[in-house]
Amino acid sequence: MGIYSSYLTKIFLSNFVVVLIVFVFLGFSINAISIIGLLILHNVRLLLTLKIFLFMIPEIVVFVLPASFLISSLITLFNLTENNENIVLSSAGVGDWEIVKPVFMLAIAFVLPYFLLLSYFAPISNSALNRNLYNLVRLGPSLVLKPGVFLEPFDNITIYGNDISHEDQGLEQVLVMDKRDPNVTLIVAAKRLHILPREDTAEVIFKFIEGNLFAIPKDGVPRNLMFKDYILSLSPLEAYGQVYTREPKPKEMTLFEIFREARRPNLSKARYGDLMFSLYNRFLLPVVGVLMVLLGGLLPLRFHFRRRTAALTSGLLVFFAYYILYSGMKSLAKSGAVMPFLCSFIPPIFLGLLLSKTSLYGVLNPSGLVIKKQ
Repeated sequence: MGIYSSYLTKIFLSNFVVVLIVFVFLGFSINAISIIGLLILHNVRLLLTLKIFLFMIPEIVVFVLPASFLISSLITLFNLTENNENIVLSSAGVGDWEIVKPVFMLAIAFVLPYFLLLSYFAPISNSALNRNLYNLVRLGPSLVLKPGVFLEPFDNITIYGNDISHEDQGLEQVLVMDKRDPNVTLIVAAKRLHILPREDTAEVIFKFIEGNLFAIPKDGVPRNLMFKDYILSLSPLEAYGQVYTREPKPKEMTLFEIFREARRPNLSKARYGDLMFSLYNRFLLPVVGVLMVLLGGLLPLRFHFRRRTAALTSGLLVFFAYYILYSGMKSLAKSGAVMPFLCSFIPPIFLGLLLSKTSLYGVLNPSGLVIKKQ
């Protein structure tokens, strides 16, 4: 059994690495689409782009790990049954659970790294990713401006400029329309405009030089004012909206930060449910990984798929069923309709029942025939 365990462990690890790389690549490609447009719009440097992409990877790994465990285990044991090696082992008195034991022990070894990834490394990475994206939006509005184009870098603020100064990146011959006040529309025509984000207050300052201010009320007489310098200020909420005001998501918080936040008074039901669901799953997802490995190992041993595509399809169906259930339970926990503790345990219980049903489906006798249990 020692030689067999070493042999199966090597095959499982090689399959796991390949499957994990494929899933991470697919997840990265899907998630990067929404960020690439923002990076191009702000003309982000290559080093910062690579840093942002690097921060995306831990969360993608967290998401695809259960599926990687399931599929790699399934492929490993499918190859075993395809070559009838399981029949040889069964003839030697080795049961299905003993056949799966090497990959099960590997899954146990992954529990602690997976837990640390969930509780520490992924949250820190998610927080750094969102902080970089926020700073990109906060500090880069002037980079978005293009000469000869009407743009709306902030809600209800439209900006047009004939040219951009290469010395200080200020807009020249500029026209700005401010429609934040539904009762008064402000139109500013100036020789030059500088957009100055303030790091201390997170405000955005529009500094106009030499121009005219037209105030057009909804009801009343328009006014025209000439100025040498004019300052227009945007509050953090007006400038950045929910990017500035939103609370950190549980996936951006370490385990201890969730503990501390959950004890804060006057939390809304949705916030509390979201926090507690995330907290429980920091401990449950490594268990889910172990269940996925066992399920992926037993499926080909009990059902004897004739084609690899059938085995892979069954594995993906199991994962999608789990993920749909997980997403539904997360929504229920956030709604406050069901206790987060209960919502957190239902997906692993579903996998446990599925594993139990699979293990009871049938056994191999020494001749290789399947005997179904009643």
